[in-house]
Amino acid sequence: MIEAFHRQRVDGLVVATLQTDRSDAALLRLAEHRMPIVLVGRELEHDMADSISAGFRRGGRIATQHLIDLGHRRIAFVGADLDEASRVTRLQGYVDALKAAGFRVRPEYVIGSRQAADSPRYSRRGTGYQATLQLLKLPSRPTAIFARNDHTAFGVTQALTEMGLSIPEDMSVVGFDNIPMTGLVTPTLTSVSQPTKDEGRIAVECLLRRIERPDEDTERRKILLECALVVRASSAQLRSQSKKLRGKTTAKRATSK
Repeated sequence: MIEAFHRQRVDGLVVATLQTDRSDAALLRLAEHRMPIVLVGRELEHDMADSISAGFRRGGRIATQHLIDLGHRRIAFVGADLDEASRVTRLQGYVDALKAAGFRVRPEYVIGSRQAADSPRYSRRGTGYQATLQLLKLPSRPTAIFARNDHTAFGVTQALTEMGLSIPEDMSVVGFDNIPMTGLVTPTLTSVSQPTKDEGRIAVECLLRRIERPDEDTERRKILLECALVVRASSAQLRSQSKKLRGKTTAKRATSK
């Protein structure tokens, strides 16, 4: 699509897709041709490419801190591998919050799509589902799960429900993005909201300035907006869960046999 827009000689682009090496290369070619570009939720190292993004790292921190404040100490992160923390900044926020609270980051509690063996690489719901099944096999299971995004969180809740566990009584779950479905599922999903309307409005304003004043407006902009936590029914105060959780899981497995 990027190359098609170039052929059609559009005046500028707002790009709000997942970052890939191929798309970065295509965008760099356009930037070298002085096409104004504004990226939402990602960056491109070029003077012609502005970027607008939410504070994903802080969002990861406030989601994790919410679970810590509820008494959870064994908190898992699902949706990215630990070695991706420098790129997946919401995961870095999770790490920040645990370290600030004096808790160890447990590698077995951080599961991405590479580790969720039965999950297709780009199936976000599938990653959440398979990762949760792995977490439930651990001798010391987490009491809360922070998912990389809401679709991954839906996979988490599906797996917990199928294993006979209750949310949030047996496991608290927090997502990220606050998509419309988070308020419609049962239980409603606690999620980190990013200011998508503001991102869109500011992106268009930046692009129009570049188009209308190409010779004057040459300074690259990197704008970071704040996230906010929307607390719903899927997260709750930690109870004495371990015995109850172990019993429910064992009973479910026995039934399935």
